Amino acid sequence: MILKIRSTDDIEDGRLNPIPAQAPGGWLIEREPGDGDRPVLLLVTSVALQEVLPGGCRTLLRSSRINGILYITDCRVAFACENYDRGSRHWGIGAGAVVALAANGISKAAAAHRSKGKILVGQTRYPWLKYVAAKPRHGYGSVDELRLGCDTKTGSETRAYRLDIALANVNPLDAAQDIVRRAARYRLNYFPGKPENHDRLRELAEAPPLQVTEQKKMPSYIMPNYFFVGTA
Repeated sequence: MILKIRSTDDIEDGRLNPIPAQAPGGWLIEREPGDGDRPVLLLVTSVALQEVLPGGCRTLLRSSRINGILYITDCRVAFACENYDRGSRHWGIGAGAVVALAANGISKAAAAHRSKGKILVGQTRYPWLKYVAAKPRHGYGSVDELRLGCDTKTGSETRAYRLDIALANVNPLDAAQDIVRRAARYRLNYFPGKPENHDRLRELAEAPPLQVTEQKKMPSYIMPNYFFVGTA
């Protein structure tokens, strides 16, 4: 799972999923040497992990109305959120509204209890990055959306996944540009792959901003090569 709920005292193996921070007051996850000294931190209001299927997408995990953090670093894009379980919503009219308010309070208290001592984390390391896409909000009900794609492989079976991230108070096109530039530079330095891909990686290392030509479509940067998600 690219997104995972981890116990805050789980400090074992951060290759697939970030390790929760052990010291208060800083990042929500443990920093790595490869993160570099110029990370960008962005506020996330919702996140969803989806499996891409021939007939559409299947949502595996979704957390909405949150205050999560996206970390864009020199080796990965990581996500963390402490209060990821907001509880269910109950609605009522008239006398039913009083019951609904009480039910909301109970739900939120239960959610806080469930998430205590746990944190929702995830990451896309740059060797895994297949593409990065973005789309600014274009009307009521829409969001500033960032999308990261990657694949997994078990035996001969390959599966495609995407991580959809709603950002707050930031242009997602700028975030996508920053991510692809860092990813391309990381690939050139550590996992350049076949020589025929090097020119494209150099172009992406200086990639211009994405251009939105149609409101309903999400423009993207596509990496010329990538690795399957895994601990190796």
